[in-house]
Amino acid sequence: MPRPGSAPIDSPPLIGDVTRFQHVWEGWFRLIAALFSNTSSVSTPTITASPFTYQNNTTFLQQAIVTGAVTTVAFSRDGTIYLNINGLVVILSAGDFIRLTYPGPAKPVLTLVPL
Repeated sequence: MPRPGSAPIDSPPLIGDVTRFQHVWEGWFRLIAALFSNTSSVSTPTITASPFTYQNNTTFLQQAIVTGAVTTVAFSRDGTIYLNINGLVVILSAGDFIRLTYPGPAKPVLTLVPL
């Protein structure tokens, strides 16, 4: 039976020496970082006729910022039941919808910022 303190995991690795334990954790951290990494950039979809509906078809969160003249901004998780909201900044999860109703020929601008 080994003495306490003599097990290989108890001995400090040499400088620059990667242990199996460190290698496993490095892979785990890289996997988690890849799940939450986002290489997308800010986008502005083309607004069509009112009411305009946008769905977040990505796998990450998006911050939707609405500028310009809008009558209503509505939010939905399923695309059928919409909740009118007062804000012009909405956080969209994957699959969420935002619907913009606007008057006149001047169209609002929808800016999508990945989070």
